[in-house]
Amino acid sequence: MIWFVANAFGQVVTAGDVPDLNAQLFRPTIDGERTLWVDEAARAPDGPLGRLLFSYTDSPLVYQVIDDAGQVTDTQRTLGSVTQANLIGGWGFGRARIGLDVPLYLFATGDSGNAVGLGDLALDGKVAILDGDSPIDVALQGRLGFPTATVSSLPLGNPGVAWEIAAIASKHFGPVLLAANLGTKGTPQTELENVDLGNGAFTYRAGAGYDFTEGFGMALESAGSINYRATLQNDANTPVEAMLTGWGRPAGDVVVRGGVGTGVTSGIGSPQLRVLLGVAYQPAGEVAPKPVLDTDGDGLADDADTCPLDPEDADQFEDEDGCPDPDNDKDGILDTSDACRNEPEDKDTWQDEDGCPDPNTKLTALVVDEEGQTIDLARGTLVGPGDKTYTIESGRFESEVPPGKYTLQAKAGTYEPNEATVEVVDGPPTTTKVVLVKKKGAKVVVTRDRIDLKDKVYFETASAKIKPESFGLLDQAVQILQDYPEIALLRVEGHTDSRGSDTYNLKLSGDRAASVRQYFIDKGIAADRLTSQGFGETKPLDPANNEAAWTKNRRVDFFIERWEEQSKKP
Repeated sequence: MIWFVANAFGQVVTAGDVPDLNAQLFRPTIDGERTLWVDEAARAPDGPLGRLLFSYTDSPLVYQVIDDAGQVTDTQRTLGSVTQANLIGGWGFGRARIGLDVPLYLFATGDSGNAVGLGDLALDGKVAILDGDSPIDVALQGRLGFPTATVSSLPLGNPGVAWEIAAIASKHFGPVLLAANLGTKGTPQTELENVDLGNGAFTYRAGAGYDFTEGFGMALESAGSINYRATLQNDANTPVEAMLTGWGRPAGDVVVRGGVGTGVTSGIGSPQLRVLLGVAYQPAGEVAPKPVLDTDGDGLADDADTCPLDPEDADQFEDEDGCPDPDNDKDGILDTSDACRNEPEDKDTWQDEDGCPDPNTKLTALVVDEEGQTIDLARGTLVGPGDKTYTIESGRFESEVPPGKYTLQAKAGTYEPNEATVEVVDGPPTTTKVVLVKKKGAKVVVTRDRIDLKDKVYFETASAKIKPESFGLLDQAVQILQDYPEIALLRVEGHTDSRGSDTYNLKLSGDRAASVRQYFIDKGIAADRLTSQGFGETKPLDPANNEAAWTKNRRVDFFIERWEEQSKKP
């Protein structure tokens, strides 16, 4: 409990005496962003700002009468409790800010009765001198209090004009705020029993805050004054109060504030308890610089740090992202064991343990026919040092490989398999070719879109029965389908010459195509890989009406409709 202790020296103190003074030590800041009492030096945002603050103060002026023997003979609750609201408005323009504080006493109690009314209006101004990039923010603040209080039965108003001038210094250190206010104030001279309150006092306020997030923080604040006529024998003129405050920004420009405090000394205005709660309109991020949070202490602010909880290892590799990089080149070998930590190991089975890419060279291997043309559907393998095996698809291989000796093996459809060797050295690109020769008697060639027959499929006259002389040709086509299981669907087409009726020719061509399809099925080719269709005389290769044209137009064609998706088809 905070008491004002007055040595009576034989004087009589009556309960009806009402000191002519304002016993409220607290006065709210107009534009402090993270504080309720202490002023901050940073400039206020341009434009309007407003606050509504409610507070309850218990026992700001209660004193005891003590006789010469040191015994308490009487207790006076000159001002027992105060419930009030402060309406605060202001306007910022550049470095300057003006504000108005209107205190409303909602309910006040004391030995002389209860009261409701207006308090002393205060006009407040501030000018920011240094802020922003300066080592410390500095401002000057002044306040005028006018004797407008309508409460006369309680000590809640000064008998004349009061004033205050203060220097403000504050600084943000990341999420930490430090602020201090030093000044002087003047009030009409008042005497309370044996205490000469004088007409001036030295004032001080200090606060330290911490922002836990961008939208929530807390602060510890204290304030006090020392009357210029104060004596060591009486501390009534040296009130000191401490307060724990907090703020939160639930949405946009709205800030909710609260605090709880108590007196530290028994000076006039030091309460037993003070509780505050308020709401403010305050544009986000303009009153003071946004706090710079660096949780992991690596020198990168959290909002620019991809890993705010893990400090950057600062090894000159992607140091700007804020994340530690134990494996800079992401080759699976930790930097502590990687001789080339910024260059990934190529993992080519040659000295992979040192973490360094090995001297490679470019090798191009082609699978060609006897005329030097690349065989699109050729496949094979390339075996190099350490039995490292690469795959050749679509008749071509091109890649960076380690130096050494390589063996190329290739095959394609009706070509004889073949192989070649090549020595790759660390130097200019190496190109080699594997030549494939057609198998003896080969009459079938596979391409991207068809199986091309170099001979005809012969049928009995006016029949779909295949002549035995065509069995060898069809068997070569069967071999192609067996060698290339990725041919998912082959279309067998039947065509006739122009002799005979359209209906007859269409049926005959369909029957012949179906007959070839069945031949393939009988040879072990899955039926779902085959389809057949007859076109009669509708797709002639030669439109002439003679024996040569008729011979050319009577034919069976094979078209590849679909390759398996998972295969690396050309």
